[in-house]
Amino acid sequence: MKIPKPTSISSNGENFPYIIVGDEAFPLKSYLLRPYPGKQNVEYDKRVYNYRLSRARRTIENSFGILANRWRIFRKPIILKVEKTIQATVCLHWLHMADLNGNEKVQYVTPESVDREDETGFVPGS
Repeated sequence: MKIPKPTSISSNGENFPYIIVGDEAFPLKSYLLRPYPGKQNVEYDKRVYNYRLSRARRTIENSFGILANRWRIFRKPIILKVEKTIQATVCLHWLHMADLNGNEKVQYVTPESVDREDETGFVPGS
């Protein structure tokens, strides 16, 4: 996989690497964040890392779920070059954001369809 070289994302010029957030199914790579293996007897720092990585993955999956709920192109594998897929995703994201900014009553995703937390803990979306 061709991962871009680290680039600056702030005015101080510090470079940050591009990364992919994955799960246990992915192989270890320098550009891939995946959880530490095992559920039992995992050190506290590793449990915290796994928890935060899980929240990041959930946020990413929810974001793509929102896009897929609106545009069917995201419901199956996209047969395009990676660059075109990225361009299409960015365009549809901006279209989605423009709709939200122009009309606050846009509700194509019901509250029940997204993950949330309540007083009992994590509640998965439909």
